[in-house]
Amino acid sequence: MLGTDRIGTGAVLLTYRTQGYKGADLRSSLWVLDGAQWRLRFHQGTPEA
Repeated sequence: MLGTDRIGTGAVLLTYRTQGYKGADLRSSLWVLDGAQWRLRFHQGTPEA
């Protein structure tokens, strides 16, 4: 895990690195609290240079 940033009330941005057979990727996921359930609203993965 590279980072966890609270964006606002009920929103969190996670940044992390994954390793696959082609190399590493940098990823970010935006999670939003919807009532009592966390929902993924956005995800991006970019090959690490």
